[in-house]
Formats: sequence, C-alpha cells, structure tokens
Amino acid sequence: MDQVLLLTIILAAVVAANILARHVSVIPLPFFLILLGFLLAGLPVYNNFHLDPSTFALAIIAPMLFNEAQNSSRF
Repeated sequence: MDQVLLLTIILAAVVAANILARHVSVIPLPFFLILLGFLLAGLPVYNNFHLDPSTFALAIIAPMLFNEAQNSSRF
C-alpha cells in the first residue's frame, strides 16, 4: 500500500508540474519536474523507501513507452 500512495504522490507532482509549466511559459517543464523532485526527495515519508523494479516498469516505464508510441511518426 505504501508503494501505491507514493506513486500517487509522484503522479500528483507530475500533474502539478505540467499545470505550472502551462501557466509559467518562461520556465521549461523539466525545470519544474526537477524542482518538485527535489522537494519530494526531502519528504520524510521517502526514508528507506524501496520501489520494486516490476512496479517501476508497470507504473512508470509502460505508460511512457505507450505515450511515445502514440506520438511517433510512422515514416
């Protein structure tokens, strides 16, 4: 259950970074993601956290690959 909660927090941070990047167009999205990553890393809930590699592949890598496949050109 801890992994689900922490992945939800990470997902909320990514959504917040995307919203901030749309409203503040001067700063690129990766800078917002890095800043929120630093802020999340400082939370005490992440002490001694271990993410299972299969959970990482299913929850993070698979959606990113799907998104890239949808946006890629066939030619």
